[in-house]
Amino acid sequence: MSKRGTCNSADGNCECTDFYTGDRCADELRSTYIGTYAGSITLAIAGSSNTESRDFAVEKNGSSVQNLKIEIDTSANTYIYIRLDDATSRYTVTGDNDPAFDWTGSGTINSTSMTANLATTSFLGAISVSVTGTKK
Repeated sequence: MSKRGTCNSADGNCECTDFYTGDRCADELRSTYIGTYAGSITLAIAGSSNTESRDFAVEKNGSSVQNLKIEIDTSANTYIYIRLDDATSRYTVTGDNDPAFDWTGSGTINSTSMTANLATTSFLGAISVSVTGTKK
């Protein structure tokens, strides 16, 4: 038994704790999410919306196995920081690196796809962003 799971010495099968995977529970689950997702982003401000195609980079964020960051705007180098809620792929936005906005929201991520539903306010009023992507 380790903090990552319990393995049966007779048959070698392991039952991993949340956020770990692999034959011996040695791999972080978040590692399977790392990469580029191709998809779309829809920005809605003051009653009008715009959708565009975009790539989203997903990277580890620190040493905690629950933390990742998603680059939502490469031209502005804007990231949202997320914390995996559990091993079912749901997450909560915990912050961002955008000094103009304070993004909140949630979404899902797995080894093949991701979604995000974000919200903030500005001098223009409420802003919502919807993101979908498929891993390349």
